[in-house]
Amino acid sequence: MAEKASASLGESSEIAGDVGGAALPDSVDKTEHLSEEGQGPAGEGEKIILDDKHVTERVRPQSREGEMPKMKFVNPFANDGLLDTGRQETSEVEYTPEEQAAIDKLYNLQTEADDINAMMELEEKELVRKYNKKFQTLFDERASCIDSSALSHFWLNVLKKSKLIADNITNRDEEALKYLVDITSDNVAGEGTFTLTFKFSSNPYFENLVLTKVYEMDEEDPDVLTRAIGCPIDWNSGKDLTKRVIRKKIKGPKGPPKYSTKVETCDSFFHLFAPPQMVDDPEEQEIIEDILEADYEIGDRLRSEIIPNAVRWYTGEIQEESEEDEFDDEDDEEEEGYDSDL
Repeated sequence: MAEKASASLGESSEIAGDVGGAALPDSVDKTEHLSEEGQGPAGEGEKIILDDKHVTERVRPQSREGEMPKMKFVNPFANDGLLDTGRQETSEVEYTPEEQAAIDKLYNLQTEADDINAMMELEEKELVRKYNKKFQTLFDERASCIDSSALSHFWLNVLKKSKLIADNITNRDEEALKYLVDITSDNVAGEGTFTLTFKFSSNPYFENLVLTKVYEMDEEDPDVLTRAIGCPIDWNSGKDLTKRVIRKKIKGPKGPPKYSTKVETCDSFFHLFAPPQMVDDPEEQEIIEDILEADYEIGDRLRSEIIPNAVRWYTGEIQEESEEDEFDDEDDEEEEGYDSDL
């Protein structure tokens, strides 16, 4: 992951309060303004889609070393949209009858290859659907096992084992995440668009029993995020973990003390469900893209590594390598290759 992708989810709320229009007063509920429709600039050949579900438009996620291998079919015949599958005259060269006969035969073979490729893509999609169903059956059984076991706060402990995710969980978030009973993805077997579903038991923080996050990927290039879609959280009064109330004493004449209060946005894991929107400002747009890259990295880590291997994260069998560990490995490699004259 590139350095710029290290932006935290908490930053998204601070930006969302200012972009897309005039800055909001500190006393205003900034999170609610994320639901307002807006219009941002589109890059060449792109479009921005914003709606009341916190939709943001495309950013290319960065790959990271040591990532769990994914199911991927190498397509040797894909033309990446550079050519039509139909035959086209590509030059004004005149061929001899013998050359033209050979070219016609090659085109016939190419057409057969295109047909095989189309069939392979259909079978690939069907294979992914088949195995996603098999995974879901196992995950449903796992959820029942966790629910009836003596393992308390299973998913909170799993999330905290990943430094990438734990860095976005505050102490206040932990209290709410103790009510998290399951995390699922509708697509763990293949690439492309996926939805994360977080299931909660009844809790004092919000009314929702289910929160969702959709990562919509480009159909032609499944490594490109086209938009991230969150969901509204129905917070109970005074329980919104994405905000905090600041109370300050007002200086004045002697007498009973007077105080002013204002609501500020604060860091929280639950900003994951309200991704920022793109804006008509290059500098702010770059910051938002950084946040969305970090957002996608969390989503992909959950989908491809944590959800399929939850018990291994819980027990510590799988451990996330920290940046310090990576630097230590690099130092060891340098020392092994060091040639001293002493």
